[in-house]
Amino acid sequence: MSSLSEVDDDLVWMPTSAIRRDSELRYRGEVLASLEWQSAFRAAAIGRAAEGAWSFQLEGFILRQWINVARVEDGAPIATFDAMPSFNGTLEIKTDPTKADLSRFQWDSNFWLTKWIWSNENDVELARVTRSLSIRPEGTVVLTEEGKACPHLPVLVVLGWYLIALMTDVRLG
Repeated sequence: MSSLSEVDDDLVWMPTSAIRRDSELRYRGEVLASLEWQSAFRAAAIGRAAEGAWSFQLEGFILRQWINVARVEDGAPIATFDAMPSFNGTLEIKTDPTKADLSRFQWDSNFWLTKWIWSNENDVELARVTRSLSIRPEGTVVLTEEGKACPHLPVLVVLGWYLIALMTDVRLG
């Protein structure tokens, strides 16, 4: 897999199966990232990119929900996404596991839930995700130059698609 920071064009999330809700992020035919659901009845998934692999797990109930993000290799927690009922919210990533330093990112959607934006603490847009309104769960990702320079970009891009799937996938149990 190539790094997300190396691309210069729009990326496309595409389903890998008509039955399962797994997806791949493609760039000119190459797979740059993937999202694999662990169960049809649980909100648990594994995201992968050239930079690593992360588990995503939805926790909580209705008005107070969050997503725990951990490295797959050792299960170490690296981030928490605090979700509003609309699944907009704030992601806090541990920048150094030995310190209390956190990087914060905001995930916001438009009113129609067709476009979402990751931005940093200074409200600088890093990535824009648009989901198609077709039956197939497809979407595009546009990265900004600031986004390509962000070391957490792979987690943001894969977590963003996980959040969109949670919000829009009627098969979610």
